[in-house]
Amino acid sequence: MSTSPIPDPLQLLRKAVARLEAGGNALANRAMDSGEFSGALHQMVGLSLGMQKTVEKVIGNYLKKANLPSRVEVAELAQTLHRIEGKLDRLLPAEERPVASPRPARTRLPPEHPPKAAGKGAVAAAKKPAAKKSSGPRTRRRAAGG
Repeated sequence: MSTSPIPDPLQLLRKAVARLEAGGNALANRAMDSGEFSGALHQMVGLSLGMQKTVEKVIGNYLKKANLPSRVEVAELAQTLHRIEGKLDRLLPAEERPVASPRPARTRLPPEHPPKAAGKGAVAAAKKPAAKKSSGPRTRRRAAGG
């Protein structure tokens, strides 16, 4: 393989990115080894959790003032409704319980399986290729008054 007098720009870019990554990793490793970094990270996590709690309180107060239910209240309401529906189902006699709407019968078979109950004629007809339509000129009729 011969070397070109013109350097490969992508190879130069790869080398530059590799050097930058190595330098960044070394800097981050030195920073994470210090106690100051772990203390600052601990403070950031605490601050984030405090902000989440504050936002939840503010949203809860807003929902109360707007007379809207919170997510917890909606979940409790759904559980209560589910329990009531279960009790009603147990109270209703079996003949009065609502039944699911009947589904239509599946009479159509996949194309790879010929109809079995139709007899020998249907199997022979299924094996025959379809007749071609004539390729004569086609004319359209216009609707009256159009």
